[in-house]
Amino acid sequence: MLKEEELKKIKNIKKEEKEEMKNKYYKFPNNIEEVRSIVVEENENNKIIIIDYFTNSCTPCKFLDNILLGVFKYYEDKGIKDKFSLLKINLDNDNLLDLAVTFGIKAIPTLMFIKNSELQKVKMKDDDGEIREHEILVGLKEPEVYVSIFNKIMEGK
Repeated sequence: MLKEEELKKIKNIKKEEKEEMKNKYYKFPNNIEEVRSIVVEENENNKIIIIDYFTNSCTPCKFLDNILLGVFKYYEDKGIKDKFSLLKINLDNDNLLDLAVTFGIKAIPTLMFIKNSELQKVKMKDDDGEIREHEILVGLKEPEVYVSIFNKIMEGK
């Protein structure tokens, strides 16, 4: 569980810190070949790859962006640097739509997680209260959820 001051820092990341985190962690592929190349390179660098499906007009996607930037800053403050890479898959780009179709993306924002070349399953409580494994995470969640997921992926759980 995050402490109140940690949660506040994640939610209120400063503009200059956002830009710094974007420059470090974000990748914006323009086509599927670039996606493949980035995934291979980041796997070789032992990074956890977060694939973020979004559109420019999606307001929840913008909120997610701010949360993820705050989470990356949270980890850097804890000394965990260069562990993540965020692939931003812009579904306004026709060259990337096939990727969304391949993975059955039906709503945005949607996240997928890759570690060691494998799609990671995430345990989440569904609307009915049952905990199930999912290969994709749909919708906007609280910052604690992302920190918990990232911790579990880093620990290999």
